[in-house]
Amino acid sequence: MPKEAVLKLLMQAEDYISGERMSETLGVSRAAVWKSVESLRGKGYTIEAVRNRGYRLLDVPDVPLSERVWSLLASDGFCREIRYLDKVDSTNSYLKRQAASGALHGAVAVAEVQTGGRGRMGRGFVSSAGKGLFFSVLLRPEGVMAQSITALTAFAAVAVCEAIVAVCPVEPKIKWVNDILAGDRKLAGILSEMGMDEMGRVDYVVIGAGINVHYSAEDFPAEIRERATSLAMLCENPVSRVQLAAAMIDSFARMYEACLTSPKDYVVRYRALSATVGREILVLRGEEQRPAYAAGLSDDCGLVVRYADGSEETLRYGEASIRGDDGGYI
Repeated sequence: MPKEAVLKLLMQAEDYISGERMSETLGVSRAAVWKSVESLRGKGYTIEAVRNRGYRLLDVPDVPLSERVWSLLASDGFCREIRYLDKVDSTNSYLKRQAASGALHGAVAVAEVQTGGRGRMGRGFVSSAGKGLFFSVLLRPEGVMAQSITALTAFAAVAVCEAIVAVCPVEPKIKWVNDILAGDRKLAGILSEMGMDEMGRVDYVVIGAGINVHYSAEDFPAEIRERATSLAMLCENPVSRVQLAAAMIDSFARMYEACLTSPKDYVVRYRALSATVGREILVLRGEEQRPAYAAGLSDDCGLVVRYADGSEETLRYGEASIRGDDGGYI
């Protein structure tokens, strides 16, 4: 990845860095360094070149291009590929197609625009150019049965919250099972999809997240405007989508390692971040809506609900809407 490596050196340099030094550091020719610089310029990076001094990075675009995200990663070994897409039906659908073609564990897709962004229960997801981070990651847990990873979506919600906190001083909460709220307004949504082999073992899991970054209230459709928010609406300083994408990959790397070694830690975190427990809810199953009280979370992140007749149930699929302060349901 020569241009990714060149960008990283430019970002680390406090002043000018010569093409000769970069070529020696990277073990490539000076012509390869020049081609990488020209490629970066073509993608919107402002790079000054001065004879006998070298190159200096002056400005970077807030576009989550693969080389920019690579340059900010703290994790090592988890992410195998970052594919930036100008336009795609959805990043989840893209990675599912890539999975069928043999894509490796840790592949990431980031899109500028989704033409068919999807949420839970088949709902559409607003995916406007330059306004959000539309992100998916491919996981290939080896030798795992489908029923053993039912908490993975919940853990992914924790990972998304931690990535958001890394770039913006907000206090996101999780509406069971995987909507991210700020207050009672939706900030992000998560969609997990799984493929299995003929033995019932997990072949792959694709986890997608759509985070509202640069939206203003007027950018949201009228029907969701009162229930949606964005990082731009919550943070005093601008949030970089590039930094957020890198934080997401690092957070998912930590989460996946914990799934293999210490999953109970993420159950504790999920409980601490819950926006659902302790509130009146509506349990939604198809056309049925049943009032209940969210009493707690099970060890596999199922939602323990108590109905008016005193009976209890643990939900592991479906959906629950929480009663907001205005009396409406979210």
